[in-house]
Amino acid sequence: MIDFGLSTSYLEEIQDKEGSKKQKLSKLKTCAGTSLYMAPEVIKKKYSYSCDLWSLGVILYVMLGGYPPFYGENDIEVFE
Repeated sequence: MIDFGLSTSYLEEIQDKEGSKKQKLSKLKTCAGTSLYMAPEVIKKKYSYSCDLWSLGVILYVMLGGYPPFYGENDIEVFE
């Protein structure tokens, strides 16, 4: 199952020296998601689409091992 509730665009519109508008990749700044699946860059609030690969790796780890790679009683302990 896929949840696109936290999905967003990471393209930013900029103007070049000639005045024409272009789009460039932008870093995302919102810390949202499930702590067990968050990449460290998300916690620092400066990340891109590559963090999805981290989350995919965590899912694969859980599927193969039966438990998450990180554990904590609350989100702060998981982040540490």
